[in-house]
Amino acid sequence: MDVSNCKLYERYEKLNGYFWCKICSLNTFNKMYLMEDYINENDIKKHIEINNKLLMCRSDAPFGYRLNLLRGRDLYLHQLNQFLAELRKKVKEAVIIFSPYDEIGIAQNRYNNTEGATVFVEWERGITIEYVSRGFDVGNMTQGKGIHWHLFYKWEDVNILKRYEKAVDDTKVIDIMEYRRQREKRINSLMCNSNYSRCDIERLIPLEPGKPSKYAIDMIYKDVICKVIKNRDLFDSDVIILSNIYNDRIYSFEIMRA
Repeated sequence: MDVSNCKLYERYEKLNGYFWCKICSLNTFNKMYLMEDYINENDIKKHIEINNKLLMCRSDAPFGYRLNLLRGRDLYLHQLNQFLAELRKKVKEAVIIFSPYDEIGIAQNRYNNTEGATVFVEWERGITIEYVSRGFDVGNMTQGKGIHWHLFYKWEDVNILKRYEKAVDDTKVIDIMEYRRQREKRINSLMCNSNYSRCDIERLIPLEPGKPSKYAIDMIYKDVICKVIKNRDLFDSDVIILSNIYNDRIYSFEIMRA
């Protein structure tokens, strides 16, 4: 089901976060589909517009189940039933949300230059950016697998982001041994969920964690922070924005209440 005009945003947590990204005009996916139940061959034929297209798939569920869900995968329509079956062994009410790659502007080889960031906006207090470097994505943070770099800006100093000046707290928060453990797990995960060989993936992920570039911080500031601040009146609590950087573009997946 195409969810562009439906009323399901209040039920499913990640879908709700996507809705708020759209409301705030963040750079996000133009179209999202929702799979609430198993599909049959007639369903596949009916959805001719996405049949035979590679899909970026994410697991979702009602609020409160995020940590029990499986990581997303790149799949075709006929493979979704198997993914849903695996999900429902973890969470009975799990669903799949997905977008075709050719409709979202992300290359199918998206893993070869990915970075992730969470932005924690504490109104009138400050902004925290937590970052994972190339080869990782924001899912590594939301599943509690650790961050690589932490930056904090006082509220009155938020404008220094656009000049890329030093944050109040600009700290690498992972030691090299823990990073190497994360790297190995990431390599194994990508081998399971993509068509890359181990050698290909090892070349993609650096041996040491990198610091966010000036270009990455600039995108986070212009395409996330400024737009959320502009919509301050929509929020009655602090917010967290989940974003990935693919090559030269940033995509925000969710805005969550903190």
